[in-house]
Amino acid sequence: MDRIPVIIFDTSAINYLSKEQHCKGLVAALRHGFFTRVLATNFEEIAATVRSEERRDLLVSVSGSLLTGGDCILPFNWLLEQHIQAFESNPSYDWQQVSVCPPDLAETLLRDKSFFCRELAVEQLSHAQKMQDDFEAPFERIRPEFEEIFRSHGRRIVSFAEFLEVMFSQGGSYWAIGAELYRHAAGNSPEEEKIRRFVAACPPFHSLLVAYARAQYERCVAVMPATNRKRLANRVDTFMAVYLPYCALFVTADEDQHRCFSTVASELKLGTSVLMYEQFWNSMLVAA
Repeated sequence: MDRIPVIIFDTSAINYLSKEQHCKGLVAALRHGFFTRVLATNFEEIAATVRSEERRDLLVSVSGSLLTGGDCILPFNWLLEQHIQAFESNPSYDWQQVSVCPPDLAETLLRDKSFFCRELAVEQLSHAQKMQDDFEAPFERIRPEFEEIFRSHGRRIVSFAEFLEVMFSQGGSYWAIGAELYRHAAGNSPEEEKIRRFVAACPPFHSLLVAYARAQYERCVAVMPATNRKRLANRVDTFMAVYLPYCALFVTADEDQHRCFSTVASELKLGTSVLMYEQFWNSMLVAA
């Protein structure tokens, strides 16, 4: 018997789903054909919904209903920590054997409905905005540095594929970025050889690095930088890339995130289909 495919809806897709007239019926259809994996990060984003308590409660309810047909996966920072610590302690590290969907996680999140209150929303929104500002700051600083490099060499990088090749070459910057992320969880700074082994062994971590590279390319390298429009992917969108290896389908209502994650899935040959919300439901109608 074929395994039931795992599907993940990002928060934008859950938002669209919650607005559907027949939301309950669509959730039931999802449970019938898919194993729905809900992100703890979904709840973190929903918790920052300040404008409407009713809207926030509805999003929590829809996310909870999706959980009845699947499970809940750790926030992306905790998930990365689990993998790094497992790699540090186990010479036979296998990323698929690392526990990232604790059985009691969903119950913990939904046990107290009053937890998702306005006070938390204000606090969570403020925290999210600060983290986003911290995420953007390095990009704003280094674009002039890239421009100077391009001028001194007499040419610029003209494609994301070329950018990846440079940044992931021997001694490339992305091994240092990976090492810095690794250090926060492991407490030590790995040499390039070690971080290369970890990236090769851990698709979630590799996915994050490629998504981060895409975000940097759009902001700092592209001839037309993503400065006067919505960024390709904000901080949460970028770090959500760690979830791509954990599903067969990833559904979003955000066009920029769709482009970013489609690139990641293609580059790493993950076998994950990244679909826009409407595209997913249209494919369901065709299949029916």
